[in-house]
Order: sequence, then structure tokens, then C-alpha cells
Amino acid sequence: MQERQEELSDFFRENPNSDYKDAKKQAKILIIDEFGSLRSSFKNLAKKDRDNLDSILSDIAFVGRQLGCFLWLATQQFNHLVIPTQLTEQMSTKIVLGSSDDQTYRNLFSQSVVIPNIKLKPGYGYFSYPGIANIQNPLLFVSPYCKFLKDSQA
Repeated sequence: MQERQEELSDFFRENPNSDYKDAKKQAKILIIDEFGSLRSSFKNLAKKDRDNLDSILSDIAFVGRQLGCFLWLATQQFNHLVIPTQLTEQMSTKIVLGSSDDQTYRNLFSQSVVIPNIKLKPGYGYFSYPGIANIQNPLLFVSPYCKFLKDSQA
């Protein structure tokens, strides 16, 4: 991300209010699956190291959008202890797969969000993304779901 920031600094000076797409760059995505487990492992580090890791992740979330460097976090449990609030607020795409509790929806989307109480099928959930669905009114999300059958001939 820092290399891309350096590479695009002249472009951004000459083209204010532009982003990575205007510079004909592709998005780069850092995906951390089961972020809660990773974050839990931070407890074994010295405080300055934990703070440094939090700072790096925040930089990716805050600065990365204009540069086309995105942070995607996946976790089984969502709250401010797992993903710091300042990080959550900077993420442009937010998805909750499956049915969840009201507190999870309020923490991820907004305190005033109202999600219908329906049982969601596998692959279904709710999402927000700027220009499509805002955090007060997330939309239904459907993703492919693969069900692998056991081989009946054992």
C-alpha cells in the first residue's frame, strides 16, 4: 500500500478528488479470515506491538480506499472487542451472513437499523455499500452456497 501511495502521489496532486480507478489501477484486497482468532492471538504480544498492528490495519482501512487497497475481515463473532469500532466505521462494505442477533446488526450497521426477523437460508444475509445500501437500511444479500454431499458408497 505504501508503494502504491508513493507511486500515485504525483497523480493525486495533479488530479484531486480522484482515486485508484482514475489512475487505471486494480484493487488489491487483504482478506483476513477469522479475524477474531487473529486478534485474540495479539494478546500474547507486547502492547507496543499490538498497537503497531492495530495502526497498520487502521492505515489500510483509512488510507487504502483511495489507493485501491481494501481490508476485508471475516469473523464468527462481531463486537468492538473483536474488531475495533474505528476500524468498522472505515469499512465501506459490510456483510452479515445468516441470521444474527440485533446487537450484531447494530454494531456493524447502525444503532437505528431494523432488520426483519426472518430465518435466512444458507448464503443469505444483509449488506451495506455506499451508493447501493446504506447502514440504516441494509439490503438482502445472497451469495452462492455449496453443499457437499457425503459419498453414499463408502
